Amino acid sequence: MPVEVSIREIRKRLLVEAAGLAPGDGRVATIAELIGAFHDTVAALFSPASPLFVNAVLEDVAAGEPAWKAALVDAVYRELVGPLLERDRAVLSQLPEEVASFWEAEVRLCDWLATLLLEEHRRHGSLDATRDIALYEQSLRAELREPSWRDSVVLSGRVDAMVRVPPTTDWCVVMLRTVGMPNNADSAMAALYGMLLTPSEPASEQTRVVSFTPELKERWIAGDELRATQATVKAAIGRIAGVARPTAGDGPRVPSRKWTELTPQHLAMQQDLLRVLGHYGLAATLEGPPLLGPTFIRFLVRPAEGAKVAHFTGLTDEIALGMSLRHLPMIERFGGLIAVDVERPDRFAVPFADLRQLLPPTDPLQGNSLVLVGVDLEGRPVFIDLAKPEHCHVLVVGTAGSGKSIWLRAAIASLVETNTPATLQLLLIDPKRNAFTAWRDSPHLREPLVFPDDAPPLGVLEGLIEEMEDRYRRMAEAHVDDLRGLIRAEGRTIPRIVCVCDEYADLVAESDERREIEAAIARLGAKARAAGIHLILATQTPRRDVISGTIKANLPTCIGLRVSSGAEARIIETPGAELLLGYGDLILKAIGEPQRLQGVLIPAGGTVPEPVAVG
Repeated sequence: MPVEVSIREIRKRLLVEAAGLAPGDGRVATIAELIGAFHDTVAALFSPASPLFVNAVLEDVAAGEPAWKAALVDAVYRELVGPLLERDRAVLSQLPEEVASFWEAEVRLCDWLATLLLEEHRRHGSLDATRDIALYEQSLRAELREPSWRDSVVLSGRVDAMVRVPPTTDWCVVMLRTVGMPNNADSAMAALYGMLLTPSEPASEQTRVVSFTPELKERWIAGDELRATQATVKAAIGRIAGVARPTAGDGPRVPSRKWTELTPQHLAMQQDLLRVLGHYGLAATLEGPPLLGPTFIRFLVRPAEGAKVAHFTGLTDEIALGMSLRHLPMIERFGGLIAVDVERPDRFAVPFADLRQLLPPTDPLQGNSLVLVGVDLEGRPVFIDLAKPEHCHVLVVGTAGSGKSIWLRAAIASLVETNTPATLQLLLIDPKRNAFTAWRDSPHLREPLVFPDDAPPLGVLEGLIEEMEDRYRRMAEAHVDDLRGLIRAEGRTIPRIVCVCDEYADLVAESDERREIEAAIARLGAKARAAGIHLILATQTPRRDVISGTIKANLPTCIGLRVSSGAEARIIETPGAELLLGYGDLILKAIGEPQRLQGVLIPAGGTVPEPVAVG
């Protein structure tokens, strides 16, 4: 049965790949989010159902270029950009240049469209003809096939970035091209839309692309280039949709993944799921075999036409009862399918030892800023990059038995194994006195383990602030803006500093210096990234009186392990965390869509013996 993916997802992935970013690069989600918001603007301006519909925005504004531009800019900020900045403020506050460039592109888009709309208004006497200059509501569906694919791919969704430029009748592609994106990003988008609009016809002789970088640029792409790009784009779609045969370039995976073996028990569970859905009147068909991860099994089902996603997501209790599950399933939309994740009866652990050979290489001068988070459903390691604004500081939340302390130890181990003491310093705050004993004598320690009963943690944080300010002074003198630049300028190693606190709630619960501690953490969270100083704070209790708005706003990445309630999951913005299975089952949330992963197992001593039992 064909694999269905959305046009939006393919477009985002193609643009990210055109920028030369690897899946583990921290900028991926940010770039995708900004690209999606930009195209949402184009679609919303020409959709009658949107509060941004140009006819409604400009209805009471006197026709004229300056007035129309101002009205469009104001409406775009009020209805789309402002809410986006508020929703993702923790990450975007760390990206001032990218956000400024994105907003400038939005303003220039409004300027460009105001000029086009005014031309339409002069020609027709009104804006009623806007329907003819944008593909704002045309839903497309195209099926693609390749002999080497295991199945065909159906692209479906709405085109939201195509506009006619009067007086011509040809469509042009409108896109945001972020800093560093090469010209082949233009070609990729033109090729994608060409395949969707005329899937059975060869590429036209030339296609017009209007891109915002944020300056407006126009480019005509010749037919030969477009035809060559279409072949590349099609191959990328097959890879993204998961129908292409695996190749060496698909990324390293955990060796000897025993959990990938499909058993009759797994197939029986799949049939049980269909039976339960049918019992409650939900017609659905299976979409391929189950996807097996170390912790859970993902069943993909295609709902019957007209079925509502809410009808499926509202059946967690019934599915658990009908399938005799110990834990409630996690159910969500997955492209054009419904994904039902259930605990596998034969759960496997993922030993840290199995990931050692997949850790990033060590740079003797710059060190390594990647932290291992866990493995995905395909067994690929997933990292966050402390050097990136969206991952620079981390909040780790999980109740007892969730695997929080083990995750912290694995994160520290991944840094220690890929850095020398000259490139990494650890500052470990341990209110429980037993979380970080493996590193008691580590040469990576900036100072001895910090036990709040013995040493005031405020003094430790103030020491980090002093180091941060000293590094900023040196960066200003060297005319550089981050740690990597300072290392190059001074020609010597400067250690990245990672401060890890295992139980933040205990740290501040009985402290007379709580307000000062929170102020120090907020200051480090707001400024320390570029200086190479990072915070990883963990807590069992993500209550609002523990994780204040200021603290949360300055910790852009959240590792959500199992929490006690849906209310706690909402506080840390990891919906479904209350349904996680414990022991390292986690949700990674930075910017964009959350990702469910399995943390790796490391012994309590912090060492990584060979082998670690899997069971």
